[in-house]
Amino acid sequence: MMSRTLVLASAMLLASPAVMAHPADGSGFSAGLIHAFTGFDHMLSMLAIGLWSAGLMKRSRQLILWGLPMVLAAGFAIGSLIGVEQVIATADMSIALSLVLLGGLIATRVSGLLNNSQALLLALAFVIFHGVAHTEAQTGHALAFLAGLMLTSIALSQLGNLIGQQLAQRSPRLLAVAGSVISLCGLSLALA
Repeated sequence: MMSRTLVLASAMLLASPAVMAHPADGSGFSAGLIHAFTGFDHMLSMLAIGLWSAGLMKRSRQLILWGLPMVLAAGFAIGSLIGVEQVIATADMSIALSLVLLGGLIATRVSGLLNNSQALLLALAFVIFHGVAHTEAQTGHALAFLAGLMLTSIALSQLGNLIGQQLAQRSPRLLAVAGSVISLCGLSLALA
């Protein structure tokens, strides 16, 4: 089971183009569903949040994984109200830097020392800019796009959590390697 899950997650990452979160990838529900699998940074971030949450206390993990769609929606609303032109560069850099930090937290496994409030605050910071960045290409079907994006984001974070729990039990070194790779991907996106 674990090897199939790792193969599936690896295949999704490799199939995803290395682009930032806000290409003009259409609008509507199906575009939102597809985007989480075609936006490299989004897919990696959602899987990484799941991996990271696996090392947290159960209450924190549940709040983060099930609160994730609400935070995405809040970021989406903020981007719509402010106007993406003013914040898109900041959102892109914040997404890249959140990957660097998330990867470090996964690799070092110090996340378990965080209390619920600290973990939730970090999760908010990791996810909110994804919502902001996704408002750029959305016009007529923004809410449908957001709904699709939220569903696949939940699925990816839950998959990451499952992988993280399995790796923590069976191969903690591989979990540390995964965290390091995530940090390096974030750094390459920040420098791009």
